[in-house]
Parts: sequence; C-alpha cells; structure tokens
Amino acid sequence: MGTDNEGVMTPATLDETRTLPERVRAALLDCFSPDDLKILVSDRLDVQLQWVTPDRPFTVVVFELIEWVRRSGKFCDPRRAL
Repeated sequence: MGTDNEGVMTPATLDETRTLPERVRAALLDCFSPDDLKILVSDRLDVQLQWVTPDRPFTVVVFELIEWVRRSGKFCDPRRAL
C-alpha cells in the first residue's frame, strides 16, 4: 500500500509548472546525497564541487551548482547524468 500523498506529488522532473533549473535542482536534491553529488560532478563535469561552490548547506550548494553549469554552458551535462 502507498503513502497518503501518492498520486498527488508530481515527480520533480515532470512538474510542468517549474522551470527547467527548478526541476533539475529538485531532482538533484531528491536523488543525491552531498557525497554522491561530489562524485557526480567530478565524474560528469570533470571538476571538483568545492571549486564550484564552497561548503554550504546542501540546498545552497545544489543551487550554486545549477547556476555555475548555466553560466559555463554545461547545463545539459547534469540532466544527462540523472
């Protein structure tokens, strides 16, 4: 049997009311731990996460990472990695 909110919560990547950066940020927060995100960034973007954003709360790190990939023109890379 499912949870009470099953069927009500739209998966982050399918929520059409959010912008693409918002959906990617929500998906990263839903799917990765801080350590897993460090590995993902290193493997897929060939950069150390701490070079992109300082040690801050995880939600801020994910936000700053999304902003960095948008500025650097690598925005498609994290989406492909998911």
